[in-house]
Amino acid sequence: SSNRSIAAQLAQANKVPFGRGDVMLDADPSRGQILAALDSLVSMAQSKGEAIGVISALPVSIATVAEWTAGLADKNVQLVPVSALMK
Repeated sequence: SSNRSIAAQLAQANKVPFGRGDVMLDADPSRGQILAALDSLVSMAQSKGEAIGVISALPVSIATVAEWTAGLADKNVQLVPVSALMK
């Protein structure tokens, strides 16, 4: 998303929930880079209490996230739908 986006202001003015993605998880669509981005997302969520990751429906992306979710309990984070973080 662009820093010049007015989506947040429009959402607020129209009383529509809004959330901004914090990390594009598969900007480099390789397993290793997606896992690194997920680690960054977890760190961000732990430091600020929440974080929104954005990912494409590429096969490598889906497979990597599906595998990664198996270890979430060990990371003390919870995967929730983005709608849970909309404000």
